[in-house]
Amino acid sequence: MALNPITLPPLTELEKHIVHTIAVKQDQAAAEGNLKSKNLSKGKSDYDQRILGGGAELAYCKYMNLFWPMVFGSDGGVDCIEHNGTTVDVKSSVHWNLIVPAAKRLDADKYVHLSFDGDRYTIRGWATAEEVARADVVKYLCLTRILIPSELRDVVLINHNSYSQ
Repeated sequence: MALNPITLPPLTELEKHIVHTIAVKQDQAAAEGNLKSKNLSKGKSDYDQRILGGGAELAYCKYMNLFWPMVFGSDGGVDCIEHNGTTVDVKSSVHWNLIVPAAKRLDADKYVHLSFDGDRYTIRGWATAEEVARADVVKYLCLTRILIPSELRDVVLINHNSYSQ
């Protein structure tokens, strides 16, 4: 159960510019038909969702001291790789729930949820691919797996190399 969210420092102006540049490149790729929209946010443009997601990826990698690959196209479902080889897919929203499209292949080992309040990202919790796969599928713009905060692993365990409870 995720009880100890960690609010991260705001992105710097340079980091925001990098995220913006990548979002613009991704929009260009989408316009050319080379990148599919994965937007699950009601009322947000694809560009806004790319900013939200890219910022979350960068904030998480910065906090965890991981390399962020800054992908201009599809990242294949893996946003970064932890020092122990664990693959991570960072999910972001303005909500506190971890949301993963049901049709998405679960290519990462760990799914980390960050919420955004307009200025800062907060790590809310995480789940293994197996836990995401077991989550109930509900209708939310598309068939979606949703894990509420009480179903996520605690953030204090995020740095541990073991998934044991």
